[in-house]
Amino acid sequence: MTLEELLATGSLYILLEEKLAIKPLEATEIISARLPSPLERQLLELTADDVVLSCTRVTLSVERKPMEYVEMVYPASRYSYKARITKDSFSV
Repeated sequence: MTLEELLATGSLYILLEEKLAIKPLEATEIISARLPSPLERQLLELTADDVVLSCTRVTLSVERKPMEYVEMVYPASRYSYKARITKDSFSV
């Protein structure tokens, strides 16, 4: 995969499906609050007292194999979280 292909499709998931026949099934995401590292403070233009949200996500393919691992850091003051909860969510 190339950057040009990714930009052309606009979606990593579409590209994975088209080029490698890998389809996402589900993901587990963990979000926690913490203070930023010195590098994160610099890159995100934060103070030492600002709080960041650290997010880790593992996405499984339809074959139930890990296909994506992501670590993300968001300034808590610039982040909101929205989740849609359906009746099927309660049966897990």
